[in-house]
Amino acid sequence: MLKNIKEKIRLHGLKKYRSEKKIIFLLSPEHGNLGDEMIAVATEKILKDKYGEKRIIEIPRKSHMKNKEMIRDIINKNDIIFLPGGGNLGDIWLGEEISRRQVIEEYKNNKIIIMPQTIKFLSEKEKNISQKIYSEAEDLTIITREKESFKMAKEIFDKNKILLAPDTVFYLEDDYVKNLPEERDGVIMLMRNDQEKIITSIISKKIKSILKSKNLEIKESGTVVDSRGRINLENREEICLDLLKDISKHKLVITDRLHGMIFAVITNTPALVFGSSTHKTEGTLKWISHLNYISFVDDPSNLELIEKEIERLSGIKVKKDKYLVKEELMKVINKL
Repeated sequence: MLKNIKEKIRLHGLKKYRSEKKIIFLLSPEHGNLGDEMIAVATEKILKDKYGEKRIIEIPRKSHMKNKEMIRDIINKNDIIFLPGGGNLGDIWLGEEISRRQVIEEYKNNKIIIMPQTIKFLSEKEKNISQKIYSEAEDLTIITREKESFKMAKEIFDKNKILLAPDTVFYLEDDYVKNLPEERDGVIMLMRNDQEKIITSIISKKIKSILKSKNLEIKESGTVVDSRGRINLENREEICLDLLKDISKHKLVITDRLHGMIFAVITNTPALVFGSSTHKTEGTLKWISHLNYISFVDDPSNLELIEKEIERLSGIKVKKDKYLVKEELMKVINKL
């Protein structure tokens, strides 16, 4: 209750900027998925770098759900609205899609940009609802983060502008490589435990047996934390940074999470990567195919290959001086 009162006070204070042309970052997350939180951190930095002295206002999704009328009094038709990237354009995470539809419908005369997303619709009905609402937007740009989503977006959202760019977090590719530890030890496992999970407990135990046979100490962690009252606009980067520091202490990441893989990239940590029930991880690999320290295994039952890649990856010490994925993202951002 107190948090919502504080947010109402903040929003009330923003009404004085209504007539000013602004950048609005709307529907940002305040939950425990650190991949989504890092997307928000990266988006904030992109907007500050791109728009310089222009006023940037961020309004989280929970705030939008509770304070729609107050928010309407802040935004004018000349404002540019940015919506976060991620893996939730579609009906797997339907609540996120419903919020996005509401914003697009409410502000259909504004310029709206959806940052790099993965698209997945299981229901024809939900797809048609989104298609209709998106098509009525006057100036809507959808950035997709891999080719399969790009192709789907071209077919489903043919009335909108469709672009292709790497995941937003790659904008941070050179932000966290300073003061990385010289010596690393052990393996950190960042594995899913939700509806996108495909690695069985049996396979997981076999992978751990391989690691133990090589005397590699195992730490089981995750990119999702208990967020109750913890994560907000002020502390999200610090909480994400704690995970990045933990990753950078290890010589190897094993993950089936897209952002587990991307966190490995931005901390120069070798990673053995598995897929999930969506195509987002495989699609994102296209952007990092030049990195020899990221290895994707599409068949988690192939233990012989897994053991071989664990041996190879755990011996690599990564040193980068070029940040090609960030450059690819910036090319698209600069066109907006």
